[in-house]
Amino acid sequence: MKPPHAKLTLERAQITRRYSQKKTIILLLSALAFIVVLSAAYFASRGPVVTGGSFGRMQINDSGERHGGFEYAGVYAATLTFYMENWGELSVTLTAGLGDPVTRHTLTIKSWTHDGDRFILRAETWTMILLRNPGGSNSGEDYYRAVWSPAEPEENVGDIQSSWFGLPASYFVELTLSWPAVV
Repeated sequence: MKPPHAKLTLERAQITRRYSQKKTIILLLSALAFIVVLSAAYFASRGPVVTGGSFGRMQINDSGERHGGFEYAGVYAATLTFYMENWGELSVTLTAGLGDPVTRHTLTIKSWTHDGDRFILRAETWTMILLRNPGGSNSGEDYYRAVWSPAEPEENVGDIQSSWFGLPASYFVELTLSWPAVV
């Protein structure tokens, strides 16, 4: 016959083992939850995932036409960055010109499409249309262009407005972007 304290010792060992297994499971689940939270925080801090982009230039002129200029003419580097879920940002940075009349240097693009002949950028209140190698352009097949020329409306190409960049409606604007987009 076993001594009475042996039965108690066996029950304690079983209880301790069950408690230890539960504690291990809780510890593993807590570690997994910590890793998930840490990973989410890391990826959220990186910002949106870039999926492509396009580069080009923008020219502006206060005379309302390509040549001349009453007081201002400037050239900007243009960068279009695409992010996941079909949205992007168009940024312009002054590269030549005295002063900077542009007040909106970054435009948020809600969606974009490309069908070979047109490159369409949509925002909440406007749609920009750039056309591929439009009549007589020497920019090449890999470039798309939009022109707003209030002084020479026959020069207009696609759809772009100077006001989208915070400029007066009287300003000439030409935006040229490359395609295919690169990462």
